[in-house]
Amino acid sequence: HVDGLVSVLALQDNSTLISEYSLDVNLLKTGQIDLLLKLGGSNTDLFLRIILQNLAGQRGLSENVEHFLQKMDLAFCSERNEELYLEVFETLSNLPEISMPDFRLSHQLTIDTVRLVSSRREQRRRRRRTTSVSNFKENRDLQKSCKILNDIIQAVANGRVMTMFRVVELLLELYCNNAPSREDAQSFVTTLENILSDKKLQKVSRQLLEDTIVALNYSNLTQSDQMISLLKEIKNNDKLSTNHENAIIKRGIPKY
Repeated sequence: HVDGLVSVLALQDNSTLISEYSLDVNLLKTGQIDLLLKLGGSNTDLFLRIILQNLAGQRGLSENVEHFLQKMDLAFCSERNEELYLEVFETLSNLPEISMPDFRLSHQLTIDTVRLVSSRREQRRRRRRTTSVSNFKENRDLQKSCKILNDIIQAVANGRVMTMFRVVELLLELYCNNAPSREDAQSFVTTLENILSDKKLQKVSRQLLEDTIVALNYSNLTQSDQMISLLKEIKNNDKLSTNHENAIIKRGIPKY
């Protein structure tokens, strides 16, 4: 129950309370320091400044300041405010009577922080690469699977396609490789509208459609006239396109 209460309190701004209790951390017990750290949550700058404040005028490293340093997520502190983090450790290294064990501790904390920051950055890079490769594969598989207009309809219906921009991309790819019949093209927009009664889809910019239509007018594709006709139908449909750059279609949303 106490941990739950602390978790709730940590959601609030406790900066004033923490600052008042930390004017002299040497008067605190280690358990009180742990509680202040929990209440402060991710307010790393506050705790770095508290440490600087308690190092000012000191000749060595006190046990309670040491406890702060060992309990804090210094890698997170460094990522949030590297300048303030470096100021803390520069102040530590310049303490006139810092003991050898405390100096070693400070040095080790610095090394551990550098390693952890480096590790976290590498993990983020790997996640971005994995996501990028995954998205590329997913988009490629989607393009391959959309061989007829009904495949695009199904991709919208099952949530694989969430934007009209992507629908237009798939249409262009489809027409370049396998032009649908005029009958299928005529029913495509109507079917898409019916799906939108239960789905939400990001509208496509009319300017983008107009630019694409102009480009198709100058192309040598035999099916360009059919493509232009369908794109114009989408462009004139308020449920599918917009003059705004970005809008979400929902049931009952007013027309632009």
